[in-house]
Amino acid sequence: MSDTTIHNLDPANNGMNSNQTSSSADQATAASASAIVPTRQGSKYADILLQRLRSETIRPNQPSIIGFAGATGKQGVTTTATNLAIRAADHHIGPVLLIDANHRSPKATRMHRATGKGVSDCLTGRALLDECVKKTKHEGLHVLGLGQAKLAQQIVMGGPASDRFFEAVRERYQLVVVDLPVMNEPCIANAFLPQLDGVMLVGKYGMKKDLVKQLQQTITNYGGKVLGAVMTGQESKLPNWLSRWC
Repeated sequence: MSDTTIHNLDPANNGMNSNQTSSSADQATAASASAIVPTRQGSKYADILLQRLRSETIRPNQPSIIGFAGATGKQGVTTTATNLAIRAADHHIGPVLLIDANHRSPKATRMHRATGKGVSDCLTGRALLDECVKKTKHEGLHVLGLGQAKLAQQIVMGGPASDRFFEAVRERYQLVVVDLPVMNEPCIANAFLPQLDGVMLVGKYGMKKDLVKQLQQTITNYGGKVLGAVMTGQESKLPNWLSRWC
């Protein structure tokens, strides 16, 4: 996540708050005086993102489910979600669960070797959560792989299986990070969005404004809430169109 900038949505105009950029990142990190300092050095920007989520969304003793989504593929969604989950575990915000719900490109499943039964099996009633989660080399971090990709289109939002799954997730984990697929058609993400506490948009510097607005609208239409955006890539300057986003 090098050369990454984090922005919050401005609730007054549904645009981006250009004052909340990485220039204030060190202040945001330093503000967490009560946080446990990890012994392992990790992603600086994952720490910044984690701190902002802790100050605005994640609450102590209240389970949180945060999704990460991109308007197109190869925007750094899996990398961002994975780094955040790892650093949350490093900071002992746990237990932490990383869910790979990206049935189009299940990179997190391959990365953590979380093959076999997974989230698609849980959401269709073919398996229980405890049967599918995998431990990782990072203490306090579990991974739930995709499972059978072909089951993704069979998931029924609000059905008994999905209700049971989300109830179990909130009972067992303090923070759940969900790697969502590109949402340009009905998919597994539709079952997640109403259950999420919010979604972070992820996109490379220079992404077209229309794509981001379309993604934001799709998330809202399916009952989701957009928390802000993470811009990845070589440029850290806030694009003009993004500062005018409404």
